[in-house]
Amino acid sequence: MNTVTLPPEIVSLIAESVQDDAEGTNSLRSLAVVSSQFTESCQQALFVHLRLGRPLDFPRPLVGYEAAARHLEQFPHLAKYIKALTLSSLSQLSSSEDATTAILAILPRLKNIKSVKLQWGHWDQLAADVQEAIQDTINRAAARENSHFWLWYVWDVPGSLLLPAICSCRSLKLYFMSLDCRDDDNAAARTTPRLADRQTCLESLLVLASPRIYLLLREVYQKDQWTQLRFLSLRENPEDISPALDFLRLVAPFLEHLNLEYYGEITEHNRMNYLPNNLGRLRELHVAFDTIDPFQRTDAALFIDVLLNLLGNLKSPGLCSVTLSLWVSPSHRPSGFESGPTCHFPASTAASLDHVLDRFLASGAQVEVKAGHGLFYPTDNDEQLELDRATHAEVFNAALYSAFPNAMSSDLRITEFEEHSVYNQ
Repeated sequence: MNTVTLPPEIVSLIAESVQDDAEGTNSLRSLAVVSSQFTESCQQALFVHLRLGRPLDFPRPLVGYEAAARHLEQFPHLAKYIKALTLSSLSQLSSSEDATTAILAILPRLKNIKSVKLQWGHWDQLAADVQEAIQDTINRAAARENSHFWLWYVWDVPGSLLLPAICSCRSLKLYFMSLDCRDDDNAAARTTPRLADRQTCLESLLVLASPRIYLLLREVYQKDQWTQLRFLSLRENPEDISPALDFLRLVAPFLEHLNLEYYGEITEHNRMNYLPNNLGRLRELHVAFDTIDPFQRTDAALFIDVLLNLLGNLKSPGLCSVTLSLWVSPSHRPSGFESGPTCHFPASTAASLDHVLDRFLASGAQVEVKAGHGLFYPTDNDEQLELDRATHAEVFNAALYSAFPNAMSSDLRITEFEEHSVYNQ
């Protein structure tokens, strides 16, 4: 039987279309054995991202360290296709001799790596040779164009591990990470030299609940070395937001996209928070409050004050979009709830914030307030809880309409999150 040879570009298009299928992985495996013409293109897609860890780890299926080492030893050519690496269980590497042996066999094979993600574990509990092998892999990735580095729940991280990523990677994500700063807050900065002779290549930086990183970032690079940074996302506990804002002031002139999230309940000291007035390139701004209870009069005043102080002095002539995301979560049923919950914002402060929002709208920016609603009080009546949630949402939205009349007339949008959660505790 004659076999039709397809042009390479057609083979690549077919393999790419299969990747988008809901069962892409299984379909690619099947296609790879249909004809030798498809083998390489399918293998490239199948092995582009190697996810290592316990096989049952959530949310995506992972390959065990030992199984991956055996597979790459049997088929060494597959290593050249691997561009992204996730080590999902660093804790396993620190507790399993077999996993340690496997990762030491795997990492030197990854010559074309561009993205590294480390998850779940204490860096200082890894064996020295494992630390060195991971560091070498990060260095190889950082040396390549458009590289990415991500730490997720990794503790006791030395500044030296981050330095190649800060210096050379295109994007850096640090989520729930702690630096190895056992002596004092300046330890990591002292052990990491200031890079006075070059700029960082970072274009995108996302930090979540990792407050000690800001001192290191400010120590290793000065203001004029952040000229490539365009996207910055800072999500911190309100008590730890000040170092994040200090770093924001350092890089403000270069940013085009800014995401600032208060990860928890705001407090009185957050009244002193403000965005820098030199965000001249900023095009998109997102400010989020994770937990507010505007049905308590003091909390309503605090929320409006913090928001006004943040936005009041902002001067960004190219601003196209302002989004305020509010997670409204009363912790109990207000007294007298039978007559309905109430929500009143302080008139003078609300009027000032209305003026700020109207100014953004007059300059051509789209402004949207997005509210999500949840309730946090004990009950076994889910139906009543949902009814109460809907009532709170209606009252809160009405208070927003009343507080911002000028902005509303200038097309301020008030919407709800597409999905909301109702908490029953």
